[in-house]
This record gives sequence, structure tokens and C-alpha cells, in this order.
Amino acid sequence: MQKIDWEKKYLVAVSGGPDSIFLLSSLISDKNFKHDNFIVCHVNYNYREDSRIDQKIVEEICESNKIKLEIRILNEDYSNLGDNFENFARVKRYDFFLEISKKYKNFNTVLIAHNFNDLIETFLIQKQRKNIVDFWGLKETTFYKELIVFRPILDLKKSEIMKFLEVNKIDYAIDSTNFDEKFLRNKIRKEINEKDFGQILKQIISENEELTKNNDIAQNYLKNHSSDFHIYIKDIGKLSEKTQQIVIAKFLLKSEIGRNLAKSKKAIFKEIVKICQSKKPYVIMKKNDVVVLKDFEKVIISDLKTLSPATYSVKNNKAILEKWGPEASERIKNLDLNPDCYITNDYWQIKSKLYYKGKKLTKYYSEKKVGYFERMKNLYILDKYKTIILYIV
Repeated sequence: MQKIDWEKKYLVAVSGGPDSIFLLSSLISDKNFKHDNFIVCHVNYNYREDSRIDQKIVEEICESNKIKLEIRILNEDYSNLGDNFENFARVKRYDFFLEISKKYKNFNTVLIAHNFNDLIETFLIQKQRKNIVDFWGLKETTFYKELIVFRPILDLKKSEIMKFLEVNKIDYAIDSTNFDEKFLRNKIRKEINEKDFGQILKQIISENEELTKNNDIAQNYLKNHSSDFHIYIKDIGKLSEKTQQIVIAKFLLKSEIGRNLAKSKKAIFKEIVKICQSKKPYVIMKKNDVVVLKDFEKVIISDLKTLSPATYSVKNNKAILEKWGPEASERIKNLDLNPDCYITNDYWQIKSKLYYKGKKLTKYYSEKKVGYFERMKNLYILDKYKTIILYIV
């Protein structure tokens, strides 16, 4: 355990399986081990009928070595998760680690027993799924929200771990779901051989070097061409197709609505790149209550509620407040309008029918060079017959 700072405090994620039991056993057997500096965290998902065995193994090793143990027991209906169980379990697990790190002082790092085989498998999964990634394989240190995630045995092969457990006669649990090939990782695990790892590692190193270059280009582009909710796309075509996708991925990850959109579909980055490349000045895409809008030389993301059309009487202050908020409500009050007037944001319905300052609304906006997002976001005060635009607010 050369990579451990023995003066620090650590959470240790222990499932009861061979890798995490190896990690915990290696820590305990080290001459520098102090039991007060470690807290073991175990999650029992009750996904398997025999999951209590895993928990019992973890409880026994912690009790015999006087190590504090925190357990989270879940009782969930997994019937609708299908092959999404892994993602579900990961979020539950890391949220639990984060919760425990906040419960105890200075325990802001969790040790995870990912090994060299996990690194290789992760790379092959990323490739098969054609993911946009920040890194190929696994990093030794990453972050989950405010939690530091450290993988101290990432350079050890599974065969080395199993040999250690066998020689030292250390008990561990067997997770039967590790043989279920409905999970992609298990299928890949069955197909690979440790003797091929050296060649695959060379590929990972090479691809990470290329990825670092593309990430730097993408980051520089975003720095000069974007805010949280829009990106200027005039020069994006000068970048490679792959780098364009990285730009879009990083752009979406800057905001909560962007992150929600990024989770919606694997091909979402490619789809937005196609929008950027379109010759049309206006293109709109709606996904998961998020709007992606090409607006001349910008691509803008917005929540669907902001741009969804609505029309109300100006007397209906409750509806106006709910739809557009107190600022819009106050501005309308300050106009001292006839109570028979209406307010709408339905630009597409009125753009060619109604006039503003003696010009059709479309012509007025074209002459002023007003973008489509602003046109759709603006509020229009109409007369009682809905034939004239009195104000744009």
C-alpha cells in the first residue's frame, strides 16, 4: 500500500467481493495501519437473494479488526431497471459515500478497489458505446461532487488479487450477477485475456494523448466562444468532427439543463453538431423539456417552459406570475394597460399577421437584426381584438 498516506483519513468502499476484500486486507496487514483512520462503507442493494452473505463477510472483518463500519441497506423495486441497475447502483453508492464523508471530520477521500482489469474493461466499454469521454479507461484519482475518489490498486491484475486471497485463505463473496451477460461489462470480461493487456494499454495511452490535445482545443474554443447557455458556432466548422462533439459535450456540462440534456441520448452531441452545421439560420430541437435552438451564429439551450407559447388576459395576474415570473408581472403593471388587453409570447402565431410600429413583426425584427431566441422569449401586449401589438416587453 505504497500509495496510501497513512496520516490521512479514508473511507473504504467494501462490497464483500474479492477486490474490495483484498484492498481492505492489504490495508489492515500494513504495519502503518491505524484503525481510527479508516471507515468501511458497505451498500447492500438486496438485488440478489444471497446479498446478506456479502454484508456478513464485511461485518466480520470489520468487527475482528475494530474498524468502524457504515452500512446502507436498500429495499428497492428493481423490476423496471433492466440493465440500468449498474448506473442506479453507482449513484446510490457514491451518494452514500458522500453522505458518510460529511458525517465524519476529515474523511473526504474514498478508496475504491478498481484494478487493472477494470481499467481495461472500462476502455473497451467506452469504445463499444462510442462514448464522448474526458479520459479513456480509469484515472487513479477522480472526484464525485466534493468527494475525492482514489483507486490505489489500479495497477494490479485480477489474477494477482485472486492469488493473494487464495494463498492467505481470505474469505470473500461471489457476486452471481458478475456472470450475467445482460451487463456489457460481464460480456467483455468473458472475452478478454490478461495476456493482451499490454497491447491494449499502449492503445489507451496513445488515445489519451490524442484526447488531451482535443480537450485542450475544445476548452480553448469554449473559453472564447461561449457562456453557460449559448455558444457561438461561426468558427466551429474549422474543428474536426470529433473535436466539435467534445466542444458540445463540454458546453452542455456547464449548466444543469445542459447536463440533463447530455444524459438524454448517446447521440445527442452528434445531433447538436449537425444543427451547428446546418445552413438554415433557425433550427430547433426539443428533448427532455430542454430546447436546443440554432439562432443564426449561436446555439442556445433553454428550458422548454421559457419558450412554450401561452396567451392570457392581462387581468390574469396569477397565470402571468406562474408562466413568466414577478419581473414580467411588474413590467406589465407599470404599463397601465386597458384590462381588455392580452399578453402572449406566441411569436410564430403572430409573426406574419400582426404589425408593430407600422411594420409586420417579422420585418421589424429582421431590420433590427433580432435573433429568434429573443423573438420567442419576448412578451407581446395585444389590443383587445388581438390585431395590434401595443408593446413588446
